[in-house]
Amino acid sequence: MVRSGQWNALTSSSTSGALWALHAQIQEQNGENSLASLRLATELSPREALFRSRLGLAEEADGDFLAAERDLVQATQLSRKYEPAWNLLNFYFRRSHWDRFWQVAAQALAVSYGDRVPLFDLCERAEAGSESGRARLQRILPASHDLRKLYAGYLLAQGEPASAAPFLIALADPAQPLDAAWLRDASLTLLQQHRIHDALLVWQDLEKQRLISEDPFPWRAEETGGATVRQEDGGAWRIALSGDQPEQCLLLSAIKPVSPGDYRLSWNSDRQITRGEPGLSWNVLAEGSGQSLGSVSAQESQLAFAIPGGMQAVHLQLQYQRPRGSVRAEGIIRFHDISLTRKGQP
Repeated sequence: MVRSGQWNALTSSSTSGALWALHAQIQEQNGENSLASLRLATELSPREALFRSRLGLAEEADGDFLAAERDLVQATQLSRKYEPAWNLLNFYFRRSHWDRFWQVAAQALAVSYGDRVPLFDLCERAEAGSESGRARLQRILPASHDLRKLYAGYLLAQGEPASAAPFLIALADPAQPLDAAWLRDASLTLLQQHRIHDALLVWQDLEKQRLISEDPFPWRAEETGGATVRQEDGGAWRIALSGDQPEQCLLLSAIKPVSPGDYRLSWNSDRQITRGEPGLSWNVLAEGSGQSLGSVSAQESQLAFAIPGGMQAVHLQLQYQRPRGSVRAEGIIRFHDISLTRKGQP
């Protein structure tokens, strides 16, 4: 790094704008005012957008907002790259100049690259984070597939499934093959956030295009100390109970789409219990409300239940509960041929 004490010797043989820009950086690191150096840098290199953009930021810090805007705007005219647009966008955000902010936001989105989260965050916070700000962002969002995929993922990460769903549905119809796994996972995220209809639309689009072959939506092994749940080749579920599992715990679950009518959950099982009673039961809950629609011991082979009007999905659960008067179970139970069918289906 060039130090302040070396500067006179360096500048005696050079009048490069880049050197004055470097000198400004040293001054800023030392807490000194860099305005004069940046002005010299832009005079010596008038076509260098980043020098002009840095000058605008220094003028803003100095309280000269008119000069700051002029130079920040000129930097975006000299270069269509991202950094000058980003700096001008932040200037308008800090000044609450929203009409000009959104004009520059469209330009910044179009040339953005890498991590877009800071850019999405800034746009989402515009106009005090109002819903109109998000709507304006979505109107100006470029048609770029990659950008819209990143924005949909951003919305899901922010816990905004209702806003993410239209982008995910559009990305899935038609989907790019490389996006299939990501869209499948996004569909499951929508499902977990109770956007049943939207999750199913994404899943069905992937099925129609033969990008996935699973039934919606897959079973999930729940992590429970003292119990190991894994899926074997062929689809059977193997549950090993050590005797150290909690007195009551969830082992296996799935959320499944339904429509009004009569249903049957059926299964076959093999048990090798070496100690205690199995204590396993199947439960059907209304997704969202948690209302019980039926429950039966897993030693049976089926559970019949009815779906009332307006219900879109059920939560199927396999649970363990230590039977009263018995020690905790030890052993292995395998469940296979698990199926959910509606009356009238084969």
